[in-house]
Amino acid sequence: MLPNIGIEANQQKEIHLKLKSFFQNSKLDFMEQLKAYYNYQLELVEKHGREGLMVFLDTETQVYVDGENNRSLEIMHYSDVPESCPWYKLHLLPRDEAIRKTWEKFPIEFVDSLEKYTLDLFAIFEAEKWYLAYAYQVKDYDGNVYYQFLGGREPNSDAKLPKDLMKAGWKMPEDLKELYSVHGNFGNLKGALRNQLSHCIAAAEKLETSLTFLEDKIEEWELDYSFFDLLPFWEDDAGNCQNFYKPEAIENSYATVDWDHETKEVSGYSTLAEFIDYQFGRTLREDH
Repeated sequence: MLPNIGIEANQQKEIHLKLKSFFQNSKLDFMEQLKAYYNYQLELVEKHGREGLMVFLDTETQVYVDGENNRSLEIMHYSDVPESCPWYKLHLLPRDEAIRKTWEKFPIEFVDSLEKYTLDLFAIFEAEKWYLAYAYQVKDYDGNVYYQFLGGREPNSDAKLPKDLMKAGWKMPEDLKELYSVHGNFGNLKGALRNQLSHCIAAAEKLETSLTFLEDKIEEWELDYSFFDLLPFWEDDAGNCQNFYKPEAIENSYATVDWDHETKEVSGYSTLAEFIDYQFGRTLREDH
């Protein structure tokens, strides 16, 4: 857990303004501005520990929830949450134990990396929902170090598939239900807060066979699968998605496959646990 060095209200305001000031001068080289932005993050956390990281997280989430003026978001360290928070039981535990406790209902390989590389945990309360944010460091292609956040909504142990999916013959994948018992959605904090599929495993209510509008292209594209058999639960920002694949039933679940929007191919058969470790655990482990 990071050290905790307090920041006064006026200092917080100055830091917010500083963080927002980067990239505003279009005459400056973008990569130089990016490097300066990353360096300021490091300086902030080196000087103030988790308090500095919380101010940075606060600035970042202002973008995630559509601006400062209409946001209801509250951020706090996991050790300071009220009893109404679903993770209140963690508040006296060390960070590593808190992570293990959170994921005890879905103890997959990914959790080893999450425990090893998470710097600290923060709870977020937004629009009557709780989220848990995992802070970690990453490097870009030029070796610049900066901070990122994984996150997930409060547990949804009673998650059910939308009725339209059940009518179409889909069953709730048991491993997905286990994930929902940990987090109601999970992935990039931006996607989680916006309840999107962008780099985030979707919440149950967001699941739908959204590619079925392409079914009439099956013969033209000479495909050997049906789009009704693909259930997208994660997307990148380039039109590709990860899907449960109905014909490949495995242990009360389905294999997951990647759908490529350019080739229209499905590939990469894996379990949900393997996909989570590849997609999120690999990011945590990179360059460490």
